[in-house]
Amino acid sequence: LEAADDLLEGVFVSETHDCALKRLSDVIREEGVSRIDLLKIDVQQAELDVLLGVDEADWARIDQVSMEIHDAPGQPSEGRVVKITALLERQGFTVVVEQDDSLRGTDRYSLYATRPQPESLQTSNFESPAPALSGQALYELPNKLEVFHQNRNETEFIYHQIFEDQLYLKHGISLKPGDCVFDVGANIGLFTLFVYHQVRDASVYSFEPIPSNFEKLRNNVALYGLDANLFNCGLSDREGAATFTFYPNWSACSGVYA
Repeated sequence: LEAADDLLEGVFVSETHDCALKRLSDVIREEGVSRIDLLKIDVQQAELDVLLGVDEADWARIDQVSMEIHDAPGQPSEGRVVKITALLERQGFTVVVEQDDSLRGTDRYSLYATRPQPESLQTSNFESPAPALSGQALYELPNKLEVFHQNRNETEFIYHQIFEDQLYLKHGISLKPGDCVFDVGANIGLFTLFVYHQVRDASVYSFEPIPSNFEKLRNNVALYGLDANLFNCGLSDREGAATFTFYPNWSACSGVYA
């Protein structure tokens, strides 16, 4: 118990930030995006808001969706798995929803939505990093990539999910050279790095509203000289602004509904 207390110490310290919001379809129009090969969403209970920001005409541009869903009985998220599954199936996707054994008893589920895809070809695009930015320490991941990050425990946990378990590439979800990927809820950019680590010539659009996370996302992208498109905003069903709660010691739990 003492070890658990040490691990949790400071985790729930929080601060608030007023962050910009945009609609996904507005980004598609403004950036001239013709297709989204993979839409990855991990936004701490705001996932339905992101999907409601897609205009009917733009769904045909989206080939795959890989996302976390929150669905808790008696809470505002109750029934969300059924609602999002039905929304995606109406758009012609085949949908699989599962809950990892480690998440039994929680409100967290993983959803994978696919259309027919050619086989993926995975080839690395990474080279040695540029010199570290002045005054900022790098953390070495198990695969020898170095990153700017918030804290070791969280970084190792997210690394394991993304790089080792490949959480977002299950049930037919794939990456191909040249794919366009939207990383919604990019945090410090580990999934963005993963995409470029897996395939060459990807086109990645990364969205992160929290200023501290966004700074590290931007630095990680610059560190490897990646040509990612970075947006310091959240995606929602409306354009505007919202107050986000940020947990510096476990930033992945931050969000507008946190």
